[in-house]
Amino acid sequence: MKHTPPTLTKKYMPLILWRDDLDELASILKRRGAELEIKHGDYAYESIEELTSHIGPRDQTNLRISSIRPYVSIDLDDINPRLSVSGDHPDASGIFFELDKLLSARQRHWPFVYSFWFLNVTILVLFAFSWVLLYLQAAPSFRIAVLAAQIAMFVWGAWVLFVRLKRGSIVRMERRATASSFLRRNKDELIRGLILAIVAAAVGAAATKLVEKITTKIDTNQTPAGPSP
Repeated sequence: MKHTPPTLTKKYMPLILWRDDLDELASILKRRGAELEIKHGDYAYESIEELTSHIGPRDQTNLRISSIRPYVSIDLDDINPRLSVSGDHPDASGIFFELDKLLSARQRHWPFVYSFWFLNVTILVLFAFSWVLLYLQAAPSFRIAVLAAQIAMFVWGAWVLFVRLKRGSIVRMERRATASSFLRRNKDELIRGLILAIVAAAVGAAATKLVEKITTKIDTNQTPAGPSP
């Protein structure tokens, strides 16, 4: 009887990698004597340099970096980026740790905001705000604030769906230090920051109005009635 160690696997939130990161991933595997295979579309390459010379500096998706001994698979696809390392290699844990450390650091900032559970909870909270405002017979300005938050959340939800279904992994084939501009290096993060700022501002305005409304209603109920004539 032979025990077969389990394969070490992990899935990631949307990733953005640069040419430098590809070199580091390849270096980690080559230090263990691995022979790389890099697949992109219908083509297979033996090195990062060969890949770069063929596809040029354009951004890429759907790359797969793999090796046989040790068995490693790094799937950089549009929907479900993941890492798999066979447990039967003596240094499987070390390989997995190094690769996972790099890939985890290349997830988009605040990766939890790209999760579907976060999106669902936020939508539920906004709808709860709407029902509370209706119950309190809030003024139109309160409802407009919540409506603005809902619209902003809809925009954010559309962006999350786009990223999760079309941009789960982006590989920028330039080196980060030589990228053409600040906007080029940080375009996706700037879009994310702008949308989150709009959502936060709308939710904050709605929450402030709601607290003011509740406080006013409590004060009104606690004010003693004047003496009867």
